[in-house]
Order: sequence, then C-alpha cells, then structure tokens
Amino acid sequence: MSRRPPHHALREIRSHFAHPATWAVMLAIAALLAILGPFGTGDSLRAVPRLAFWSAHVAVNYVIGYAVNRLLQGGPLQGVPHWMALAVANLCTGLAICAGVFVINWAALGYVPGRAEAAGFFGTVLVIALIVSGVMEMLARTLVAADPSGEDRDSTPPILDRLAFDKRGALVALSAEDHYVRVTTTAGEDLVLMRFGDAVKEVGATNGLQVHRAHWVAVAEIRAARREGERAVLTLSTGAEVPVSRANVPRIREAGLLPR
Repeated sequence: MSRRPPHHALREIRSHFAHPATWAVMLAIAALLAILGPFGTGDSLRAVPRLAFWSAHVAVNYVIGYAVNRLLQGGPLQGVPHWMALAVANLCTGLAICAGVFVINWAALGYVPGRAEAAGFFGTVLVIALIVSGVMEMLARTLVAADPSGEDRDSTPPILDRLAFDKRGALVALSAEDHYVRVTTTAGEDLVLMRFGDAVKEVGATNGLQVHRAHWVAVAEIRAARREGERAVLTLSTGAEVPVSRANVPRIREAGLLPR
C-alpha cells in the first residue's frame, strides 16, 4: 500500500485558499457571528472588537482545520477505508480547532476554562468543529466544481464541455465502455460517445496516468494503491477501484504510488 505524495495535498490547500470565494465565505460567517454575539460576546465586546474576535476565530480555525484535514487524508490515512479515514480526519480536525479556540480565547479574553468547565467547553467546541469540518468538505467540493481544472483556472479540460453542466467537476477518471467513455468527476459521472484515446487527449492540463488500455486516472484523486500479483489496483477519491495492467505498473511506481 502506498501513500499519495504530500505535495498534492499542499497544492490543494494552496489552491483552496487562493480562491476568493473561500475568504468571502469566511468573512460572511465572521460578520454573522459578530452580529449574533454568541457565547456572551454580544455583551462583553463592542462591535468592532467583536468583529475582530470572530474574524480571528473563523480565519485561524478554518485554516488550521482545513490544512489538518487535507494533510491527513492526503498522507497518513492513505489506504485506510474511506469512512474510517473521514472519521479520523474529522476528529483530528476538531481537536486542532479546539486548540485554536483555546489559544484565541486566552489571548483575546484571558479566558481559561476551569476543571468544572473544561469538559463542557471542549465538548461544545468539538461538536461545532465537527460540523465545521463537514462544511469545509462541502465548500471544497463546491469550489472544485466551480473551478474544474483545480490547477489552471484558465484551462478547463475540453472533455468537460461534453458533460451535462451539473456533472462538471474536477476530473477523477475515464473508462472505456464499448463505444462510449465514462467520465467521472467530483460532481458525478456521464457517458460520452467517443473513442477512449480521443478522450484522453481532452484532459487538458490535468495531471493523470493511463494505467490500463481502458482506464485513465487523475493523480490528485488517487487515494491508495496496492499490488495484486503482477498487476495493481488503485482506489480513487470516489471509492471506486481501477485496475492497473502489468505493463503500466512501472508507470505508477515512477509516480511514487508504489514502493520501488
């Protein structure tokens, strides 16, 4: 079993935080919290300090949470069953956000929960953090769907123009099925009437590998790889498994997906 090279996760994190929509959503959440003034901040802080307080919480904890989540799912949790990887990543994300909340509350308000309050404080923050983790996952998928190339916003893979609009997302895989090609993206899948070789030519700048005469996969969407005799099998972000022919095993080994 191999791990996805960490630079893919780092590239995904940089791309996510370079997107204006990410910061717009964070600002909107911070403004809403400043208006509502939860946890007594409406009474203890004036408007401007309250906005600064919640902006710090949202920005710091979102950045920490998203980075921890993506680095875990793109590294140590490779090869772990998808549901387990998601649960562990979200739990670790929640704990990281708990630490961020504690530090900000201590620095801004001088608040440190006592023994009697600690369990309730961290329990509440952990539940909120887990909800935020789910929101992060949905936001990330939404941004990818809105920006299908993921790496080059000015170069959309031509093959996406052949799909129904609601199926256009980041490319995950191409598979030949008789005279059709099944195109799988993060937004779903669709069948396109064309030759498989022509479909591969239309992936644009997407970094991918043809691992079988009937299968092409995007490297960024590979979650695990394992040997099966002289061949191999790749597990994708969708949970699907794609066979790697014996002739293409050296190719995925050179890509760092299998031990040398």
